[in-house]
Amino acid sequence: MAVTVLDVIKETKDEVEIGDFSPVRLVEYINRGMLVVASGNFRQWQEVGEIFLRDLETVGTVAAVGSANNVSLPTDFNKGLVDCYSNTNERIIAITESLAQLGTIYPGLDYSRAISHVAVSGSTLYYQGKATETLAITYFKNPTTLTLTSSISELPDNHIVPILKNYILTQLPQRYRKKLEYNPQETLRQAVGDLWGAIGPYAERLVQINDAMGIYDDYIW
Repeated sequence: MAVTVLDVIKETKDEVEIGDFSPVRLVEYINRGMLVVASGNFRQWQEVGEIFLRDLETVGTVAAVGSANNVSLPTDFNKGLVDCYSNTNERIIAITESLAQLGTIYPGLDYSRAISHVAVSGSTLYYQGKATETLAITYFKNPTTLTLTSSISELPDNHIVPILKNYILTQLPQRYRKKLEYNPQETLRQAVGDLWGAIGPYAERLVQINDAMGIYDDYIW
């Protein structure tokens, strides 16, 4: 049976002085917690790497136009551009590590040619070339906004309550928290570490640029 928002609230309420604190406010904290996990890089906790939730991986398209060298990413883009492919020219597009690297390869990004390289900066996709092409991109989207009646499907079931309950307890104003016999921040760290241990590093398909030889080397890591 799917874990629901109400399940998380039920597991949390015994340690919270709910009083006049609306359950709707707790849903806000749950949504923030989902976004933190989906977006976060937990390298401050040495045993935890960046987490990629596989259920948030999606495919979209963007339209590059010849009058510009950048285009807005889809509104649900969160992080992790994994693949870029030109539907127009039926070719893989190389993803550079940064806009600075793209600018080093193609100074000024002002080339009248088919797109061969892209880079993400914020919510914008930059590309080399002044061409009109449709690009298919694979990326990680923002989590679905939850309500009181929602099921939570974008975290593995057995990790939902430990992570979201303890996230709520770390974020609630002190006056709403009962005196706890444990440290919710430390328990959250352990819960996120357990998630990392369960899903491991994301084996993503990358395009490595070999500029010296002028080739692209597709590989899995």
